[in-house]
Amino acid sequence: ASIWRLNLDSELVFSGDAGTTEASRSSRRQGVEGSIRYRVSPRLVLDLEGAMSRARFTHNPNLGDFIPGSVGRVISESATFVLAPRWAASVGVRHLGPRPLDESGSVWSRQSTLANSQVTWQWTSATRFSLELFNIFNNRVSDIEYFYASRLRGESIAVEDVHLHPALPRNGRLSIRIQF
Repeated sequence: ASIWRLNLDSELVFSGDAGTTEASRSSRRQGVEGSIRYRVSPRLVLDLEGAMSRARFTHNPNLGDFIPGSVGRVISESATFVLAPRWAASVGVRHLGPRPLDESGSVWSRQSTLANSQVTWQWTSATRFSLELFNIFNNRVSDIEYFYASRLRGESIAVEDVHLHPALPRNGRLSIRIQF
């Protein structure tokens, strides 16, 4: 576990107009983090990680002191099972809490929770096959959300709105890793 504080002279924030990050005002971030790994048996390991933080601009508070996109709560849990001498499986859940999308704190993202799983087979000491399943429950959430003004073709004025990148729907990946 840790308790931390970080004072920055300049915070990087996303600029929707440019599609990049740009330097902004000074900030203070502080929070707590913890990680627990518990070996229930030789065949089962449980992991729990969590973080809670508070991020605020420290200069010109009349402009608003929320840092857009700063995550205040992250929780991750997983269980790993050794099924046989060369086989293992894991399932995990990741939760991201809501995030402020503007400096005033009047617009917030939605929270998101995704579950993933993986099965691995260690064929040789140098070769491993993996089958992963992402977004097991096919949750319709966003990987990231932003709030800024934009204008579509044919619109006469820019409109402030939430822009997002949706999480991928349920999907899988088969991979092979060869070490040499």
